[in-house]
Amino acid sequence: GLVTLPAARSLVPIYATVLPEAITLPLPERDGRLTPEGLPEIARAADRAAVVAVGPGLSRDPEALELARRLFERLSGPFVVDADALVALAEDPSSLRGLAGRAILTPHPGEFAALAGGTAAEVDAARRDAAAEFAAEHGVVVVLKGRPTVIAEPEGTVYVNPTGNTGLATGGSGDVLAGMVAGLAAGGASLETAARTGPYLHGHAADIWARTRSERSLLPSDLLEILPGALREVEQWT
Repeated sequence: GLVTLPAARSLVPIYATVLPEAITLPLPERDGRLTPEGLPEIARAADRAAVVAVGPGLSRDPEALELARRLFERLSGPFVVDADALVALAEDPSSLRGLAGRAILTPHPGEFAALAGGTAAEVDAARRDAAAEFAAEHGVVVVLKGRPTVIAEPEGTVYVNPTGNTGLATGGSGDVLAGMVAGLAAGGASLETAARTGPYLHGHAADIWARTRSERSLLPSDLLEILPGALREVEQWT
């Protein structure tokens, strides 16, 4: 039930104010951006963690991306890899080799194209096959976001998520999804189960919103407000 948020030391007062539930971990920084010097402190915190989510808020600063790559080498995981951490992998594909069997990647089509080649449009046109091939080749679970979201497992099983709507296209919605997937994995779900359940609940929350309000108005913070009700509905089904 604990969340630790490693952050640039100068930003910790802000995070501590807006995220009082999280334990903040002040780290060395350069102009507000993380650097590889923070790796030992992150590693000590990660030793007590069930899962490590990497990417949202990281930035594409070269030193921050290098920190992400070193985390993948140093920590045993499991990992949920999203946002700018996917950029770190795309810039150094060799980093992917060490993630086999211990990572969920949650790219949108543009991020996936940077990892696998091609364009976002080409990925979108063949999202099911693209996700399946990548998952099998690299031994990772892939959550390829979009309409529909596709979840591909390394041994070849592919799921198509039936929930969600266009309201989830708002920037930041994917960060919420990454956190949900990590939370499910931290709660004891396997990587495969967390990768299937997270998108379903994420989309179900968006669908609850759309029952009475416009999809266009959905914000990521709204998802957090709706999630308890979405969880309750799903729990009643089981």
